[in-house]
Amino acid sequence: MLGSMLAGLLPHDRTSDNADRRALREKLENGVDPTPAEASSLAVSDMLRLLYWLYAFRLRRQIRSHPVPRHVGIILDGNRRYARKHRLTHHRAAYDLGAEKLDDVLAWCFDLGIPAVTLWVCSIDNLRGSQAEVSDILAAVETKIEALAQDPAIHRHCVRVKAVGRLDLLPPSTRTALRAAERATADYGSLILTIAIAYGGREEIADAVRDLVREKVRHVYRQSLKRSRLWRSTTTSTR
Repeated sequence: MLGSMLAGLLPHDRTSDNADRRALREKLENGVDPTPAEASSLAVSDMLRLLYWLYAFRLRRQIRSHPVPRHVGIILDGNRRYARKHRLTHHRAAYDLGAEKLDDVLAWCFDLGIPAVTLWVCSIDNLRGSQAEVSDILAAVETKIEALAQDPAIHRHCVRVKAVGRLDLLPPSTRTALRAAERATADYGSLILTIAIAYGGREEIADAVRDLVREKVRHVYRQSLKRSRLWRSTTTSTR
């Protein structure tokens, strides 16, 4: 409950918040007194940050007193509801905010020593939406994946990025971004970050059945080949 309240009070746009703080710092350095509203806003912001830090510290202690999960799966959903609730003109802004939050999630996982994280990013049903909506989703995904491939924290913590799903359904630019991130992190393994994209229940079942059939065919072929070689060996030795 406390976490939800604090999260709601903290600024959602950290870039804007940092810019405001820098502007206020420059005013102070130039000997310009802040307005009462600016001073009050800064004091409230600092207090909320302190409260949130204390809450996070307490939460971290509670988590570490129990077995830490080995795999965390997160379904990224609710972006459009968030956009409507906060009266955002473009859904892309909500997608970008959700992607930005991934940095915090990964930092928590680094801190707790969780070795595997799966993000369910975009289902096949999502890809059947309007062209504008799909374009916004994939643009946000591409931007974030490209940033991950170059993020010093990803390389410092040896995070390996993997993409799973019906990647053939994605546009070339999205596939290129995913493959580039996989190549850039291929030698890592401290934390496996799996990006599940273009996924769906029916498609996953169909893919599993296809894999099972292929494996069965390969098994039958190997057994047949083994019997054939055995027969030839036996025939040759009896001559």
